[in-house]
Amino acid sequence: MSKHGTALSDDTIIRVDRSTPVVYPHYWWLKSVAHPEFQAKGPPEYDLATVELWLHKGQESARRVAGNLIKGQKKGRGVSGSLIYEHLLKNNMLVSCLGFADGLEIQKKGILVFRKFFNGKGLYLWNSVAEDLRDGLQVSFLAELGDEVVMGWRWLGHIWDRDDPAARFPKLNFAARAISSSPKSHSPPGKTQSLQEISAQNEVLRPYSAFRRVP
Repeated sequence: MSKHGTALSDDTIIRVDRSTPVVYPHYWWLKSVAHPEFQAKGPPEYDLATVELWLHKGQESARRVAGNLIKGQKKGRGVSGSLIYEHLLKNNMLVSCLGFADGLEIQKKGILVFRKFFNGKGLYLWNSVAEDLRDGLQVSFLAELGDEVVMGWRWLGHIWDRDDPAARFPKLNFAARAISSSPKSHSPPGKTQSLQEISAQNEVLRPYSAFRRVP
């Protein structure tokens, strides 16, 4: 494989050191990581061919459309990231999702390997959700940009369709008692907010994606 990953590699094994903390780049908008306790979860080695591409039921028949800043779910237009996040939390599924560290290793495999498994799709890494400076939530993802694989972040107020799957580890089952899946609260003492309320408050936030290319 060349420096920029333009030659197809037979090595589709992803290796991640789970024993060291995940180091995030210094994004100007990043306030905190929502679930640092999940970062060490997952296998140290797995094959990309076994990664599950999971869709919320609201994504399954949704088509790609423009102008997707709407609340919740609308027929034919997918489902909001906030509702996907809420579903993953409620069903103890975040810990079985790939995260930022996995994304970096997949990115190193190059564009041809990425297209072989995920052609035309955004690969969402729901293990890594972050809070931004406006108290909104962003999720990391991988996507094609020309002949490169780039890492980006997407606000949960956007709409996800069938081309925006969650990447999940193969055949991993975690006991609910082993993890805490309660949403992290950043509300003032004595007040709680739902994910829908957070999304509504941030409806005016302009979409922002920070891309990181392989050197």
